[in-house]
Amino acid sequence: MKIYKSIIFLFLGMLVFTACDDALTVEPRDNRVTEAELFQDPATYRGIIAKAYAGLAVGGQSGGDGDADISGIDGGFSNYLRLYWNMQELTTDEAIIAWNDGTIKDLHGHVWTDGNEFINAMFSRVNYQIAVCNEFLALSTDAKLNEYNIPADIRADVAEYRAEARFLRAYSYYHGMDLFGKMPFRDVNYDPAVLPEVKNRAELFQFIELELLAIEDDMVAARMNEYGRADKAALWMLLSKIYLNAEVYTGTERNTDAITQLNKVISAGYTVPTVPSHFTFSLTKVFDRSTDHCMHGTWDMATTLLWTATTYGSSTSFLVRYQKGGYQSTHSTHSTRLTPSLVCLLYPSPSPRDS
Repeated sequence: MKIYKSIIFLFLGMLVFTACDDALTVEPRDNRVTEAELFQDPATYRGIIAKAYAGLAVGGQSGGDGDADISGIDGGFSNYLRLYWNMQELTTDEAIIAWNDGTIKDLHGHVWTDGNEFINAMFSRVNYQIAVCNEFLALSTDAKLNEYNIPADIRADVAEYRAEARFLRAYSYYHGMDLFGKMPFRDVNYDPAVLPEVKNRAELFQFIELELLAIEDDMVAARMNEYGRADKAALWMLLSKIYLNAEVYTGTERNTDAITQLNKVISAGYTVPTVPSHFTFSLTKVFDRSTDHCMHGTWDMATTLLWTATTYGSSTSFLVRYQKGGYQSTHSTHSTRLTPSLVCLLYPSPSPRDS
């Protein structure tokens, strides 16, 4: 019996050592790309910064906002700019919505709770965008570029992308500061195993301001960047917005600084158009380089056909007409409506109600 046991243990031992030896020499049998291989390709850097921009315009990874980036809400509703518009407009006396999805109407009625899925989705979207930007910044440091032998001409492009990633991160922190007051704070050096520090409005304001001032010289000149990408004018406009409400955020008024930044925007050739007689209400213009928008959400019918810009009337330029209960988009889903009070403010005489 002892002889049999000895033979069995000897056989098992041979299997163990043979298996270990094979494990040390085996090669992957699939086509997975390693991090080193991926980031030696210059197109990777453009692709990741494109994702940072796309996070503002689309809800997920496939058509119609499918394969959503965040969970807990329909992919179409999860779109960043769509959620932001809901937060900013449906909570005011400027707009209403005809749909009855979930708790959407609680926003206009000011009866929302901490269980409101649209508010929670906005919070998730802001943090998701910040995470994407942090990831890009972590993977595009000088040390990483040296490791992957990235040539000088590509490094120049990456430097611009890095400045834009920092701008986009500050842009989302601004939305978090404005909408929620306090935000979990993560920079590029965060440890995912540790709960993030929570910063209040004054602390977030300081970070956003210093970050924008630090990257100003690295941003592409106003109106000179590729369509859809941020430039100096977008940065100046964001600075002006935080300065305009600085007294709310920090307790200290900064109106003079807001004017200084706005004058830079105006000097770059941007203007505020007069309201046309047919009343075109525009949040984001899609296909033109207008002089009244410093940064655009980008969509087109070939590659970004989804339930946001092309369907949800609030995210594109659209005409409105008077309907019972408000002014309604003349195309799209007829979901969002301007209240009569807003239109009458713009057209005090004659009143649209009288037509």
